[in-house]
Order: sequence, then C-alpha cells, then structure tokens
Amino acid sequence: MSVAQFPFVAPAHLWVPEHTSTSGAEAADFAETCGIVLDPEQRLALDSLLAEKPNGKWSAFEACLVAARQNLKTFVFEVVVLADLYLFDSQLVVWTAHEFDTATESFLHMKELIDTFPHLSSRVKKVSNANGDEGIEFHGGQRLRFKARTKVGGRGITGDRVILDEAFLLTRSMMGTIMPIMSARSVTGNPQILYGSSAGKAEADVLRGLRDRGRAGGDPGLVWVEWCAPVVPCADERCFHDAGTPGCTLDDQEQWRKANPSMGRRISVEWIASERRTMSADEFARERLGWWEEPASSVAGLPLPLWDAATSSVPPGTVLAYGVDVTPDFSHAAIARATAVPDGILLDLAAHRRGTSWVAEEMSTLRSETMTPVALDLGSPASVLADDFRCFGIETVNPSARDVAQACSGLLDGLIRHRVWHASNPALDSAVKGASRRPMGEAWAWSRKNSLVDISPMVAITLALWGAGQSNPDVALNIW
Repeated sequence: MSVAQFPFVAPAHLWVPEHTSTSGAEAADFAETCGIVLDPEQRLALDSLLAEKPNGKWSAFEACLVAARQNLKTFVFEVVVLADLYLFDSQLVVWTAHEFDTATESFLHMKELIDTFPHLSSRVKKVSNANGDEGIEFHGGQRLRFKARTKVGGRGITGDRVILDEAFLLTRSMMGTIMPIMSARSVTGNPQILYGSSAGKAEADVLRGLRDRGRAGGDPGLVWVEWCAPVVPCADERCFHDAGTPGCTLDDQEQWRKANPSMGRRISVEWIASERRTMSADEFARERLGWWEEPASSVAGLPLPLWDAATSSVPPGTVLAYGVDVTPDFSHAAIARATAVPDGILLDLAAHRRGTSWVAEEMSTLRSETMTPVALDLGSPASVLADDFRCFGIETVNPSARDVAQACSGLLDGLIRHRVWHASNPALDSAVKGASRRPMGEAWAWSRKNSLVDISPMVAITLALWGAGQSNPDVALNIW
C-alpha cells in the first residue's frame, strides 16, 4: 500500500510563530536525492521546524518534535542535518542523546547514509570514531558531531544546530549550561535547538515546561509539534487497562493511529498489538499513545476542606476492620480502625508509634474480644509484619494493587457522599495535609515516596475502610 493510501494524521498540538517562508520543501527535495521520501506528516513537521522570519532567520530559537517512537523524529532530524551540511550555511551541527549507545547509533546511521551516495560522500574530509565524540568533517569546513550528554552534561554542546534527542531525560542543569552558550551565537548567527522526544516521564521537568509553552501557543521563541492520542475514559470508569479488557481505551486502534501516523507504513498494527500485550499499561500509554506522566508531587492528596468537613465527634461504634501500615524506613507504624456509626463509617487512628516490633502485640490486644479482620498490604513495607501476625494467630486480608487503588477512590467517594467520617487526630491530620498521590492507570493510590510527611496513618485508615467493605458487604453497600 502506498503512502498516499493512508489517511493523513494531523498533530494533536501544533504551534509555529509568525513566519513568512520555510526551507522545508528545499530540504525535503534534497533528501529525496538520498533516497529519503517523507510522509505527509513528516513534511509538515519539517516545514514547521524550518519556518523562517522575513530576515531569513528561523522563526524560533527552540523547536520541539514529540511523537511515539519509530514515527517521525529520527527521519525528520536526519533531513534537517543533511540540509544544514549540504544546503545551508551551518558550520557546526551537534547531535546529542542521553546515552552513549544512542548517540553512537545515530552516528553510524548517518555515516552509512552519507557513504551510500557519492554526492554526499565526495564532500567528506574526515570521519572520527573517537569514543563518545564521533563526528564527520567536510571539505567546506562543516562539522557534524555526536555526543552523549551523560558524559559531558551540557559542557561543549553548542553549534549552529544542536539536536537534543531523548529530551525527556534533559535536566535543568544541562539546559542552564547549553542555553547561554547557544544564545550568544544568535547575535551573529542563526542557531536553533531541536528537541526530540516521546511523551515525558514524571521527572521530565524540562520537557514538561516546553510542553506547557507549546500547547498554550503564542510563544514567539518556540515551535511545538506533537502527535498524541487524547486522554479519554474507558467504557468502565474503574478500568485498570489490562490488555483485552472490553472498552479499554488502550486497545482502541483509532487511538493508536492518532499517536502513530506511521502505523501501517513502518509500524505494523500487529507489532503495536504485541507491545500492548507485553508492556505495562502505563508504559504503553506513554510510549504509544503519547500520554504524559505527571509528577505525583503535583497531585494533592485530599481536598482539605472536604477532610475538615468530615470530622466527627461521635464515639466509635462496632469495629468492622483494622488497617495497618508501615513507613518505608520502618521508623513508624500505624493501626487504624473502621467502626459502624449511625451516619456511615467512622475512621480513627488506634495507635501510631515508632518502630514495628510493637504492632502485632498491640493488634492482638485490640482484637482480644473479636475476630475483626486486619487489612495488610503485602506489596507495601507493612509486609514485614506478616510473620509477626502469624505468630500471634492474627489472620489478615490482603488487597491487590487494584484493591488498593479502589480503596483510595472509595475513601474520597465516601467523604464526598458524607458517608465516611473521621475522628480528629494530629498525626492523621498531618498525614492528610502532606500526602500525595501516584497514578495507577486511570486510578491512583497514596505515594509514600513523594509525600512530604509520614503518611502511614492515612494509608492505614484507607485499608481499614477497604477491610470493612470486604467483611461487611451490606455495610459497604449502604456507604456507596
């Protein structure tokens, strides 16, 4: 099937500052003499990156191309580099990647391309294979260098064109070194930084800042071209994105196409389907659908007005379940309980102390008159208590990762519906104020790593509420 038979896939986000022309067509025509024929989407990206002001300078000092792997970036960047070296007056082009192997692979691919065509190779003066600083020098004085950023940071990265591949791994310290050097060249030259990346990870602060500028539009110093699928809900709002789940957005091939314009051309549907089966849901969503990871620290735990409004002075009723949690460094542990009260379920902190050696004996004392279930997450630091509990004859109910996410959502939902209440407690209130969330598919759970304080009391009450629903389904139905 020819390229023309595939539907054009427009970028989800496109911003190009005011310009009067583009060198994209000229660069694409030259690329065709080297056997490179661009897809329509690649042509659009090339035209955008090489847009020009009336004075002939690039329309923006920074230009960013974001798309899923194997779709656009490398092809387009290679065409830009060829145009720089053979058509434009660029004396130094630097191509960087985060890892040495990636930079070397880009060098070898470009070298092979130049060696293949005599009208390219005839202008080569010297090829350097120096470890970590490969490059090609031309008779006209132009130089093309490939560098790994992990070895040099931002030092020595400058040129008429600098390509920052794998931009989701850029750090602010790197950019703090690169930007001033590049900006100085703008006085007499026409420099440009090209960023290339798939959707950003949670720690991709630099790329996220570019995204926010680019998606907003109106920035005169940035070109932004991004292919991604819209973040839309699954048929079941509690879907955990397991492959093959009916109505799951991650299995929608139309969603795949929106983020992968090369699907059917260079990437087969079968290959993406294989990735879907083997990759984690979060990884597939980022790499193939272009769904960005957001830093957990940017997501607040619970709305404080909602939490304050759920404070109750009603005494605890019949105990329905206990929940236990331990901090990652085992410095503190918490026991919480869920009790039945007239208006729903009351959550309170039964104990919160240093260390973990006391927990099993305390729990045995609390349960001395009943066989109340104890919720213990075996995928958490609290799993260290499992043997202690067995020694005391305490049986536990153990939530799965999905159960943990549902427990967090259940707590929030119960507070909103005024069916879940809590007793005032300084340690618990502190945990709520400092807690952060981490994403789990379309759901979320508490993040010990990104929270500002000891959140074991918060996790413990969440597990106690979940345990109450497991052992008392009739009560749970009355709550939700």
